[in-house]
Amino acid sequence: MSRTITTKSDGEFRIEVSSDRPVAGLNSETASEVVARALTDAGISDATVDPKMTVTQKDGGVTIVATGEKPNS
Repeated sequence: MSRTITTKSDGEFRIEVSSDRPVAGLNSETASEVVARALTDAGISDATVDPKMTVTQKDGGVTIVATGEKPNS
């Protein structure tokens, strides 16, 4: 899976996690876990993620897009 994280100076972020293959058992709970792991891997901890993420399955792959806010350091 690949990830792209875009952050703003005010701490808001947008994360996109995608795979070119289907993800078995993907649901809202596992999508949240995928986003949390991608944020942790990127060194972002204690972030608040909006639970209204978008999960799109297309061309045999999947894309998860979420937004949120990370605490100010």
